Amino acid sequence: ELMTALKNAGVDMVQTANSYAVYNGMDGLQLTLQGIHSAGMTPLGTFADTAEFQESGGFFIRQIQGIRVAFVAFTKGVGRGVPPGSEDTVNLLYNDHSSTYQDVDTDFLNNILKSLRKWTP
Repeated sequence: ELMTALKNAGVDMVQTANSYAVYNGMDGLQLTLQGIHSAGMTPLGTFADTAEFQESGGFFIRQIQGIRVAFVAFTKGVGRGVPPGSEDTVNLLYNDHSSTYQDVDTDFLNNILKSLRKWTP
């Protein structure tokens, strides 16, 4: 299986926020996330539901040689759009993610940065 091969090759995290994150709907995203978690890896930028997004703050922190490193991933948009009620499942960089990509969602970015500050000593 691909996920196991990635894990065995030393991959610990997979950036999953991309234009195809919900291409096959929420079922496709759920299967992808399950496969990543089952292999012992961490997905970056996508979440199973709003509760998982809120629990994570939209980011992942890892301790590497005594240093805390924050990882966050975004996509500029998703081709078919995020299904209604699932808006928190993909970190979207733009408010106008289904059209011109001109309006960066600074409120969303700032909220993630504020959440990250909780983790600083």
